[in-house]
Amino acid sequence: ESPEWLQNRLRTVGLRPINNIVDVTNCATRLRVTVKDDSLVKDVGTFSEHGGNMRRGAEHARKNEWSEQEALSHIKAQYGDFAEPIAAEFKKAYPDHVPADALYLDPRDRSIFRSFAKRWAAAGGKAWNYLFNFESPLSGGVVAWHCSELPFVFHNAEYLEPSYIPGVSERLQDEMAGAWVSFAKTGDPNGGAVPSWERVAPDAVTTMIFDRDTHAACDHDKELCRLIDRHNKP
Repeated sequence: ESPEWLQNRLRTVGLRPINNIVDVTNCATRLRVTVKDDSLVKDVGTFSEHGGNMRRGAEHARKNEWSEQEALSHIKAQYGDFAEPIAAEFKKAYPDHVPADALYLDPRDRSIFRSFAKRWAAAGGKAWNYLFNFESPLSGGVVAWHCSELPFVFHNAEYLEPSYIPGVSERLQDEMAGAWVSFAKTGDPNGGAVPSWERVAPDAVTTMIFDRDTHAACDHDKELCRLIDRHNKP
């Protein structure tokens, strides 16, 4: 059985404690690193492995080649009357992504972790929020899957051959590995190659978006999350 503090930490983000091995794994993959009262909080991803195009089969295999109308027809099949506003907000939040990527939005966890990070900040804790949105060139483009950032965090991304992009992978792993080392050492991910990274505030979530162009954005997908939450309500 896991220690009580770990069980409580998992419950705050809606995870059920199971046993010490599973709980440590969930803490590592969902919350990443925690030093005392400081948290480096990962939203499981803007894009979810549960909806990834690898799992959707041949129909979605070349999603980067779809026209805007083709993408919207698939988005309507998934979101119904919310499709057009979700597609519009997605374009605002992620202008560098194709419209089809709105299909692979995480339908639940992004809002949960935004809320968790703000509550943590309101309680006096320090939290830095991040998303790993790097798309693999595999099969014409595969959105980030669960734990796909780990080779970059551990600075061995060049060994992940299907996702390797010369010049890009090296820069991204320098940014991520440096931020994780800085956080483990000082409780603050700033100080390495990563751009300036502000903490989450009780009323605003600044997110470091790790991608081909890593940058920080404040509440960039707030309205997008609100629309998806409305769609998900029974």
